[in-house]
Amino acid sequence: MRPRRKALIRTLRTSAAMAAAQTDRPELLSLLGVIDVCANELMLREQPEFYLDYYRQARELLDRGRALPGVTEPGHPADAYPSFGEHPHPEMLDIATEAVTEALESLVTQVAGSAAAEVRRFLADASTWELSLYAHRLTDAGGKGGDSGMFTRDAFEAYLRERWPEWTDLRLTQCRMIPGGFSKFTLLFETEDAVNGTQQLVARVEPPVKFMELDGMDIRNEFPVVQTAFRAGLPVAEPLWLEADENRLGRRFFVSRKVAGEVYGTAKGGDRELPLAVVRMLAQAMARIHSIPLDPHDPLIARSHLARWLAMPGMRANTLGLVDYWADQIALSGVEPSPIVAQGIAWLRANVPDDELAPCLIHGDVGLHNMMIADGKLVALLDWENSRAGDPAEDFAMLFATVGDKVDRVSFMEMYHEAGGPPISEYRLRYFDVYGAMFATIGAQATLARLDHFEQANVAWSLFGLQFTHHYASSLPVLMAKAEAAR
Repeated sequence: MRPRRKALIRTLRTSAAMAAAQTDRPELLSLLGVIDVCANELMLREQPEFYLDYYRQARELLDRGRALPGVTEPGHPADAYPSFGEHPHPEMLDIATEAVTEALESLVTQVAGSAAAEVRRFLADASTWELSLYAHRLTDAGGKGGDSGMFTRDAFEAYLRERWPEWTDLRLTQCRMIPGGFSKFTLLFETEDAVNGTQQLVARVEPPVKFMELDGMDIRNEFPVVQTAFRAGLPVAEPLWLEADENRLGRRFFVSRKVAGEVYGTAKGGDRELPLAVVRMLAQAMARIHSIPLDPHDPLIARSHLARWLAMPGMRANTLGLVDYWADQIALSGVEPSPIVAQGIAWLRANVPDDELAPCLIHGDVGLHNMMIADGKLVALLDWENSRAGDPAEDFAMLFATVGDKVDRVSFMEMYHEAGGPPISEYRLRYFDVYGAMFATIGAQATLARLDHFEQANVAWSLFGLQFTHHYASSLPVLMAKAEAAR
């Protein structure tokens, strides 16, 4: 999947507009304005109609100019320069336009002092022709929308006062959107009121365009899963409330208490060493995740997408359902055909582990990018939109892919089992290594499709699609071979 240049430039304009809505610093506003002007110019160049007509007018002027009195060096005739169809190659059109313009400049220089009427008409037409280019640059090419929506500071403060009338004298003292984020927007804010004093809170906000059509992308599914994890004592930020009515602020969102800490890496890995204590705490946390009882009649479970996965008849059917789920994402997300993806999906279907065990809670994206660490301790596992009920081996796929050699697999699994994690065969681990690389490859390609098809797509997705696809796709043959050897 290769997104069109116009789509990439459009997302830059949209992102610059979003950033401008989040700052009042004059130097940043000025810089963002310059970025927007340059992006607009690039978008205009992706619309060839004007430039093709501009070039054709130049050729006509060239033939008129060669016949003027006083011209001693007429240069090449118009038909010596290429003619183009309706869809010219942009660079070739630029080169040809530059050459014709140089020829016109030579003719103008030769006749500029003449008082002949036909010369004066030619000079006026040549000036009008050139000025049309400069006027065209002032045209808005579109795509500058931004996505602040109704989530302005004043609107959010009014919402909080209405949502919590008992918090008397409430005011919003800080409010800022964290840049980046793949699946949701994150809004950090601080409130003061007469009842609670100062509170530091975080809103996890649905974007206008989903990253992919995953169950957990609907915040109404993700919130009860986070509640379930918090109720079980897992390291997650305390979830406070869900705003399921998107008409209130233009977006659905949920609010949690802020957890202080830092993220150690990205979905591709990290540079810093993980302290052994953190590794052990992560193994313990994963064992606890996989030991949480999942009762389909539990109101929290019943309100989430976990109920659908719990209803599947056995783990083999559950895993096959997972492969089909990701195969469906190819069509739902507009991913273009890929031989690599086709091979991966076929392999996963043909090699499903035969183990029959009860499904457990799966985070779905455990990695350095979703671990918050403070004072050498794991304080929060973030972003539960990939959660489901399934094989616990699934949770190790992204973990081992992102931590690399910073965590020894054998030692980590020993710590996991010591903490009460269920037995997991080497083959199941290796099978889900393939699955993890497969879903990451599909996800990376889906980001580029979204950028191509939606004006309000998040520009941060371009990083995943353009920089991570090779990392995951190139690993598939090696991972398949390791899995087959472990069977």
